[in-house]
Amino acid sequence: MARGKYKRRATNRKVVVKEEPATNIIVVEKRKKGRPPKEKPEACHVCRVRATPEWRNGWLDLKGTSTKVPMCNACGLHNAKQRKIGIISREQHSIQKLLN
Repeated sequence: MARGKYKRRATNRKVVVKEEPATNIIVVEKRKKGRPPKEKPEACHVCRVRATPEWRNGWLDLKGTSTKVPMCNACGLHNAKQRKIGIISREQHSIQKLLN
């Protein structure tokens, strides 16, 4: 068996195997866990708070168009609830529902 041709490879998927061509040394590095960090906004669009446990993307109607804006956790939850209530209200009071 020719040992020089076959090199042992790491079978664990949590590691990255790199071979340096100049020195023929195999380098094993651990992969980073989780998602890459996102950019944090400067302040909430609604209440201007700068520190919050979680940032959310909320929808705000500006000049007749809906735009995505960064919101703090509290404002984002409130915004999502109000949008859901508005959608349900529009469905209940639609002309098609009233005519049928």
